[in-house]
Amino acid sequence: MVLNKKLTYRILSTTLLMILLLCFLPMFGGCAAGELSSLRSFSKPYAGEYRCIEATLGKKDLLEQYRSVDLVLKEDGTFELT
Repeated sequence: MVLNKKLTYRILSTTLLMILLLCFLPMFGGCAAGELSSLRSFSKPYAGEYRCIEATLGKKDLLEQYRSVDLVLKEDGTFELT
């Protein structure tokens, strides 16, 4: 009977702890979704020029029409496709 009470107490304690962790875990995460809502805040660490090795629009391959396709992400949050 004593063992059964201890087991029940342990299960309830563990369940309560898991529920509390699930409720409060998003508060302690390192990602602030509000800061990632614009191209500027998202692209700043990745600013630079990228060459597309695959470019499709629907099922159409855009690289058949163009010699190369480059994407430039600028520091001010804008982009340029050349």
